[in-house]
Amino acid sequence: MKPEKQVERLFVGWIIVITLLIGAQSGCVSPLAINRAVLAYDQSVTKAENELLLINLLRMRDEEPPHFTIMASIAATFDFRVRGGLIGQALHEDFFGINVGSEAAENPTATIIPVQGEEFTRRVLLPLDHARFEFLAHQPYHLSALLRMAVREVDVADEIAGQRVIVNSPGYRENYQEFRRLVLHLAYLYSTHRLYIGPIVYESESISRTTFWTLEQS
Repeated sequence: MKPEKQVERLFVGWIIVITLLIGAQSGCVSPLAINRAVLAYDQSVTKAENELLLINLLRMRDEEPPHFTIMASIAATFDFRVRGGLIGQALHEDFFGINVGSEAAENPTATIIPVQGEEFTRRVLLPLDHARFEFLAHQPYHLSALLRMAVREVDVADEIAGQRVIVNSPGYRENYQEFRRLVLHLAYLYSTHRLYIGPIVYESESISRTTFWTLEQS
């Protein structure tokens, strides 16, 4: 076989190899990079929120006002480029240059907003309404954890001691221990399908307007 034919076949073979390498790089690099970026953003936001919550707990312990900041949005632009080339001379068998490479660029844009004013009241200070509490109670989480976070106190009608209040606060040790036992007992009853959580429906004809208004305010 003539040397020119050998060089031509070798040149065509290298072109095929470079084309396959470029296709493999473009098909593998971009999905992996996007997947890792999404997971990294999620982990960063979760870590920041957890650390901010711990800082605010320490602030409130020291009787300082809490301050919350939320990550409103994250937008990232990804730019993937793959290049390749083959340089050679037709009359020389041992003179070839191969150039295969890829580039990836990421431009994230994050919006951070401090929660204050009406937004702070709505997100942090406003108590949970019945619909949201019922929705959270039916999620696959432990009911006792939800009750410890959402309930401030429990009113108990005792035949012997009368009406009393069980406070969910570590500052009241006996009340707090009793509250923990109570929510664990309720969680057990709920897990064994002996406790139903839902709104209480009253027929308007069976109660007076004053009693109905009192129930709405309680």
